[in-house]
Amino acid sequence: MRAMRCDSAAELIGAYIDQELAPEARREMAAHLETCPACAALADDIRHMSGKLAALGRALAPEDLEGRVRARLAIAEAEIMDRPRLAVWGERLAQSHFALVREVAHLPLSARFFARPHFPARRIGIKH
Repeated sequence: MRAMRCDSAAELIGAYIDQELAPEARREMAAHLETCPACAALADDIRHMSGKLAALGRALAPEDLEGRVRARLAIAEAEIMDRPRLAVWGERLAQSHFALVREVAHLPLSARFFARPHFPARRIGIKH
């Protein structure tokens, strides 16, 4: 088993806590947490924060949210199409953007997304 570095560990702590890692990665993370006080403290903080967020429960999105989002997308798309013609690549980029936004609008909203830690190591400055 190879030793895990703090930058890798920080990015995987959330998946470790949620038991989403493959067995080998889980063993590597457990070994790292036993030997690294900084990452162990980060894992404890994330567990604590996740527990607090889970205790809040889930809230349903308003029934009219999808309709409001679609209406705003239609307005934004119409505004872009009313502008002077873009270069062909610009038009394709705009169409791809709206297709992506439409797909994302179909994803269910969930408090679980907000409970998941998103801590890339380079943003929180972990060095080990």
